[in-house]
Amino acid sequence: MRMALNFTKTLLLATMLASCTSVADTTTQKEGTTQQAPKLSPLHQLFADSDEASLKLSPISALFRGDERYMGEFGDYITDDFVQAQVKLADEENRRLQAIDRKSLSPQDQIAYDVFAYQNLMAREGL
Repeated sequence: MRMALNFTKTLLLATMLASCTSVADTTTQKEGTTQQAPKLSPLHQLFADSDEASLKLSPISALFRGDERYMGEFGDYITDDFVQAQVKLADEENRRLQAIDRKSLSPQDQIAYDVFAYQNLMAREGL
């Protein structure tokens, strides 16, 4: 059940990130000059940070997405330490989400906010 929630959360975050501004690098090279990538909004930064944390906790999910950075790791999916790490992550993400004024977001980001909040709640309850 937890693996399914993690996979669902990872898939949802990947979909949300696809609609966000570039999150890959903070700088890009163009004709010999370094340019700063646009800064992400707090909501989109939360999505990016959550996605990255989920990939670190679940290297196999990263591999399913074609992300080979954690390919040498299997992951810890059954110990109390793993569950506690997920609980801590869910609680921190919820705290950050609550700090964002939902009413100030675009209609699309309000939906993303709501879906993220729901997924976070379901993941937390599952733990």
